[in-house]
Amino acid sequence: MIQRYVFSYIMDLKSTLDELDYTQLEKIINVLLAARKNDKQIFILGNGGSAATASHFACDLGKGTIDYANSDFRRFRAISLTDNLALITALGNDLSYNHIFAEQLKNLMNPGDVVIGISASGNSPNILEAFDVAKKVGAITIGFLGFGGGKARDIVDYHLTVSSRNYGISEDFHMIVEHIITQIIRRVLHEKKQKVVFLDRDGIINEKPPEHQYVTQWEDFKFIPEIFDTLSALLKKDYKLVIVTNQQGIGKKLFNEQQLHDIHARMNEEFVKRDIKIEKIYYCPHLESDGCNCRKPQPGMLYRAQNELPFIIDMDNSFILGDSIRDVQAGKAFGIKTVLFNSNGYAKNNDADYQINSIPDVVNIIDKF
Repeated sequence: MIQRYVFSYIMDLKSTLDELDYTQLEKIINVLLAARKNDKQIFILGNGGSAATASHFACDLGKGTIDYANSDFRRFRAISLTDNLALITALGNDLSYNHIFAEQLKNLMNPGDVVIGISASGNSPNILEAFDVAKKVGAITIGFLGFGGGKARDIVDYHLTVSSRNYGISEDFHMIVEHIITQIIRRVLHEKKQKVVFLDRDGIINEKPPEHQYVTQWEDFKFIPEIFDTLSALLKKDYKLVIVTNQQGIGKKLFNEQQLHDIHARMNEEFVKRDIKIEKIYYCPHLESDGCNCRKPQPGMLYRAQNELPFIIDMDNSFILGDSIRDVQAGKAFGIKTVLFNSNGYAKNNDADYQINSIPDVVNIIDKF
């Protein structure tokens, strides 16, 4: 029963995330960026679990978007109205709970400020009253809503609404969206775009083992001789290097993850000796039959890189280099160019953007991008 419920909850959450309105999300991000630029305040409010989300959101806007290396950085003026317990209880006791946010806004809010109300139902009276006051002052209103949006949906200027009527799932959605917004903002404000080449491992960096065999120890790992000069040339052209490799041998229990880490550590030592920096190595340990989203041709490892690397991937000028149609399909799904190394003299694969017959040819190919 427990496992069945866990599965149903996760499936419901996944389907709820699919409801995310990307157009509304982009508009809301632009509203927040404009507030920062124009030195406007951002007030965030909610009840119960949504009160915690409001505090979390204010924290992430106030701190998580800052580049501390830049002391002159203009900061977000984000305030959670859920945090002053003395004021909330005074207002609730002397007036009513419905007034706890609206009265705070009357003290602090100016025209052009932003008010974000988080409500699973969209019908919380104190949220609705806060929006009403905000409208009268001339603030911009945003709703993070569940249950189809309730009354708040028709009041606010912008909203992100889901249909789920489960409080937990609605609150999960709002927290995820908050993290998406603040992480995008940090990247937009601080991180430079970087060209990236995603490299398959077996067949590109090292000689590919015979079919149905795997590199299980360092003694099995043989570099393709041309790879060092090729990677050095790519670095000189301002590319960052990231490895994405399927390692089904782990799933088959032919070797374990620690053995793979040891191989990669030895591999990286050889790269360091030649001043070649690999930004990150991503691997999929799963069996093909597992149906995971990280094993190529799925683009899961590339998406993970996009979320973890400390720069924005220049999607227009990045590419994946591999020797299999799986690499091409992963690159296509991710939205970057694809270069196929035709190591075995196969006929041209029309799905790949470019095809090369030797590893060093990739350096000439990228000049055509």
